[in-house]
Amino acid sequence: MKNGKRINKKNKRFQNWDSLFLILIVFNTSVSGQSLPSWFVHPQELKSRCSIGIVQTSFFKDSSYFYAFKKACENAIMQKECKVLVRTSFLGTTDKTYWEDYFEKIEFDTSILQDSYTRFKIVDSIQTENITIALIAEKKNININRNLINIENEQKPEWIKNIPQLNGFFYSVGQSEDYYFTTSSWDIAEKSAILGLARRKFQYIKSDYTREQSNFLDNVVDLRKEIVFAHLKNIEILSRWYDIKNKIYYVLARCDKN
Repeated sequence: MKNGKRINKKNKRFQNWDSLFLILIVFNTSVSGQSLPSWFVHPQELKSRCSIGIVQTSFFKDSSYFYAFKKACENAIMQKECKVLVRTSFLGTTDKTYWEDYFEKIEFDTSILQDSYTRFKIVDSIQTENITIALIAEKKNININRNLINIENEQKPEWIKNIPQLNGFFYSVGQSEDYYFTTSSWDIAEKSAILGLARRKFQYIKSDYTREQSNFLDNVVDLRKEIVFAHLKNIEILSRWYDIKNKIYYVLARCDKN
């Protein structure tokens, strides 16, 4: 693993789609693709509320910081409060599934996104040839662990098999297969964890499940529909882990029960 030197880049100006200029102070480190900062792998260690955005590093590397920052702002708003809808239905018999339909949507208040560009600050960031990650918070001067972790050497965490239980919170573990772009794998695993939180909260309140049967080609056809709708608040991404043996990405998340 070859670690680069941290550089404090000042007065980097980016222009978003609405002609809003931002001045971002970026702490950049060039490292190997499997070495990630502790605050990304174990964000539960952060003492202040922060959000993280990860994007694919583009040809213009400096612009990648802006897109990582923008994505972190979107995550901050979404994790503060969002509504989740998951609709699943499939048609099948006792021995075969003939048809399946799946729909999911996560909604949050995009009207405050512009304000977040000036409200949040980049606290730390990291860039490799493949990925760019930004850590943001409303306060810039917070204590963070900038140590680098080789995720291939991380041991399997306890929360993979035993999801934490703590009064006042729902917990969920999301996962994703190993896609060509690492950013897609982490994003899908995180989204999977959030959808899992919605299912936990929805099942805690009620179960909206319907089932119909009819005769089709001398078989009993089973049509099952499931709709999950939940209002989530104060989502926290607590930990990330990569199972290098099975090529699976995992994310642990929680949210308030209320």
